[in-house]
Amino acid sequence: MLRAPRNLAGYLFIAPAFLFLALVVAIPIFTTFELSFQELDVRTKTSEFVGWANYVKLTGSMSNKQVIIQPAICTVKGGIPSTAGVTSDFVYSPVWICR
Repeated sequence: MLRAPRNLAGYLFIAPAFLFLALVVAIPIFTTFELSFQELDVRTKTSEFVGWANYVKLTGSMSNKQVIIQPAICTVKGGIPSTAGVTSDFVYSPVWICR
């Protein structure tokens, strides 16, 4: 008689969690990445593939570069220290974030 491996039960218990993560996290991320290469007309609900044009337009002007850089700075200075358990008034200062 064939016996199932001992860890098969563990895989069966964790399978619903992986399925949930795939549906709730992975699929929206990949769909958003796919949509970022398209030009969407909301009124007619049509889309046209434009390739990297959206990213070129995003990084084209100086104000857009600030929009990209500022969240990255907030993530590095605020997200990483708080994940490590470090808190400081500088990191969570609303004056610093709104500059």
